[in-house]
Amino acid sequence: MRKFLELIILMGQVRKGNIRDYWFTDPHSPKQELSFDEAMIARWGPLKFRTYNPGKITKHAVLVRRVCEAVLGYICNMEIYSAARKKLEDTVLSLLDRNLGQNHHIYQDNFYNSMRLAQTLLDRNVRVCGTMRANRGIPCDLEGDGKCLKKGQSVFQRKGDVMVQVWKDKRLARMISTIHEATIVNTGQRDRKTNMEIKKPYAVVQYNKFIKA
Repeated sequence: MRKFLELIILMGQVRKGNIRDYWFTDPHSPKQELSFDEAMIARWGPLKFRTYNPGKITKHAVLVRRVCEAVLGYICNMEIYSAARKKLEDTVLSLLDRNLGQNHHIYQDNFYNSMRLAQTLLDRNVRVCGTMRANRGIPCDLEGDGKCLKKGQSVFQRKGDVMVQVWKDKRLARMISTIHEATIVNTGQRDRKTNMEIKKPYAVVQYNKFIKA
């Protein structure tokens, strides 16, 4: 009975598109799209590498970085943050070690993305898409142009396969992608106030789709 209840709880946490997927026993090979993100495991007892984040519901926790298959949500690899002085680039490369050279597409947020990492992953046959901070390699002129944008407008620059795009929504969204073009697409949704169809950069649409795992 205990195992049955545990399975019920896990089924609520890991959502599958089909009930049969919960009992899938074939060897798992990740699809092309992967997501790189963090998870917090609650921990109240004494622990040297426990983190504290006052902005989270779980304030005292163990930080876990993980690579997941973006479609089904399976965890492919994970690492517990231990407060060691390890570069972010080294963390990403170590967690993606078994996926390098296999033409995967990795989706991750602005904590990890940079121009340098995008090129490093590209050299290892891994493409990346995600948000990026202004100080991680966005050209100064592109950042300046972005501040003059009106809502819905975007500007971009490309260096080889690395595309950086600045798009104005409620605030500036900065994207980096070695997967997508700077295309603006219809989302199929409409603005509640104006009833106008909402358009977004294709990189933003795909990022929102695959970062959810």
